[in-house]
Amino acid sequence: MTGTAMKGQGRRRSVGAGRIALRFVCGLIFAFLMLPLLVLFPISFSSGSYLRFPPPGFSLKWYARYFDDPSWIDATWRSLQVGTATTVLALLIGIPLAFGLARGRFRGRALIENGISAPIIVPHIVLSIAIYGLFSKLGLIGEWYGIAVAHTVLALPFVVIVLLSGLRDFDTSLELARQGVYLRAEHLPEQPAVAPEADRATA
Repeated sequence: MTGTAMKGQGRRRSVGAGRIALRFVCGLIFAFLMLPLLVLFPISFSSGSYLRFPPPGFSLKWYARYFDDPSWIDATWRSLQVGTATTVLALLIGIPLAFGLARGRFRGRALIENGISAPIIVPHIVLSIAIYGLFSKLGLIGEWYGIAVAHTVLALPFVVIVLLSGLRDFDTSLELARQGVYLRAEHLPEQPAVAPEADRATA
């Protein structure tokens, strides 16, 4: 018993050390990705005639130019419009698709799961040409909702992959237990399983 307990403690310590190392590495990667903001943010308040670092002085003229230019404002609203539509479409399609792949048992499931990663694997130039050719026939070139659909194609694999990892790690016995306790529709057992993963997929 003592030897078994010591082995269990050793495994827990190794798992804890692995998690600490993983968090440390993830923190370094996050800091590396966020590092450019430490340069870009001060530059936005530069008083120079062009953007340079370090800024020669403090000024809000670049923000004034941005808010005074209708084309920049329109582009910003269009970006928010496309981003919101892409997020909603990717979640509406990705959540039921992930549930079907994680819980379903049907022929072709592995083929669908592998094919969902195609937009990540296929070079973006090839995918862009294919989407452009299709959208030109459908009359979606230049339309914001066409751009949203194209972005959804690129975002959908990330949503499905993140949701699948969470659903497969979730204990299905808890779902069965909840089905035995809660019978009303608002207490679906999948809600707590998918909510955190949906947040991660949205990010």
